Amino acid sequence: MFSNFTKVIKDGYNRKLLSSSSSTASSSAISTTTTEKEEQDLLNELWESITKSGYVNPCKVYDLYWLQNTMVDILHHLYRFRVLEWLNKNGSEMDFVNRVWTMLDKVFDDIMIETRRDNGSVATAFIDNQEHSVTGMTAIAVETPSIRPDLVLYKNGVENGVAECGKGDNEGTGKKEIVETSLHCPKVMKSMLLHTASKCDNDKGVTRELRIIGFTHFGLRMKVLVMDNPNGYVCRIRSTPQYEISTIPSHMASGLFPILKLTLKSKLTIKSSIKTVHDYLILKKDNEPDVEYIMNENRERLVLPRLQKSPNKKPKASE
Repeated sequence: MFSNFTKVIKDGYNRKLLSSSSSTASSSAISTTTTEKEEQDLLNELWESITKSGYVNPCKVYDLYWLQNTMVDILHHLYRFRVLEWLNKNGSEMDFVNRVWTMLDKVFDDIMIETRRDNGSVATAFIDNQEHSVTGMTAIAVETPSIRPDLVLYKNGVENGVAECGKGDNEGTGKKEIVETSLHCPKVMKSMLLHTASKCDNDKGVTRELRIIGFTHFGLRMKVLVMDNPNGYVCRIRSTPQYEISTIPSHMASGLFPILKLTLKSKLTIKSSIKTVHDYLILKKDNEPDVEYIMNENRERLVLPRLQKSPNKKPKASE
């Protein structure tokens, strides 16, 4: 489908060049910019390309169905009605989430993942309160409240991904974007990895196969983080390039298409992690129950270092 979209855009651009060259004597005076009518014609061509074969049955090929419906919404609401333009100029964080990024949430519906927005993270609550115990010396510490990311991908007691969103001021140099992309999101991803591994008894084979996804949505820009632990005790984070959705329809192939492709690829990564956990829990049912240390004798475990808590308050200045 992406190749068809790209072909329509290129054909429209080539027609623009041909019409300009035929009406202009000097090739140096050829205009490469598109008029509003030409942009609207392009949207109509893309619409016809998407719908000419009818609507996709979601029960047969859900990803293609999601892509078709998402592109229809983008063409008509975001581009034809110029929603992207006013979002880019005056949109709040909630505006970006409601009008743009929630479209991507629906890609996870067929694998029954709960896309929880502005909801507490089970994983961070578990990791931050792991040391709660009866010491006999002091009172049990107050429970640390859960972090509330902008999006949590949750299924069967396990969190597989997280997203942080914002207005995206200053081209990625704003404090909020730096903190949430470089500190907050990786911290939550590490908690999710540790929590998922603990659900599988910290089995070494399972831990090595787990992948946690992090989306960063700031303004109309997006990139994807992937956390895993392929070796040793230090977790690895890899990042995709950052792509931006253009407000000009003829430029959508440069940013919008890669974002949609990354979303589908992230879904495949999450499905793989879900399968890894599912397969382990199915095999675990066949184990003979016994006291814990006997059950652990023949199991190769990998317990990764836990996160260091961030202080809740600034230290008091010494008098």
